[in-house]
Amino acid sequence: MGELRLIPDNPFEEVKQPKVADRAQQAYLPVEVVERLIDAKADLEWKLLPAMARYLGVRVPSEPFCMTWYWVNRADRTLRIPSPRRRYTGKATAS
Repeated sequence: MGELRLIPDNPFEEVKQPKVADRAQQAYLPVEVVERLIDAKADLEWKLLPAMARYLGVRVPSEPFCMTWYWVNRADRTLRIPSPRRRYTGKATAS
């Protein structure tokens, strides 16, 4: 490991801070509630939405509704999540 040194300026000074979310609009959903919601749905696609939101952390509806098979890599067993909110920053995926 190299020698530790101080830098003269903050390299993140120009980086915009994220907006603070309104805590009043946030709620924690326990796993049991999400599992009951998933079980209540008859259609497999509608079962997948709450599962993706709870277990993968995707933003519903923007991210899952723009997904196609292009985002699925079956060989590597991976899933890339498209991020429409970030497309203008040059980062089209959340991965």
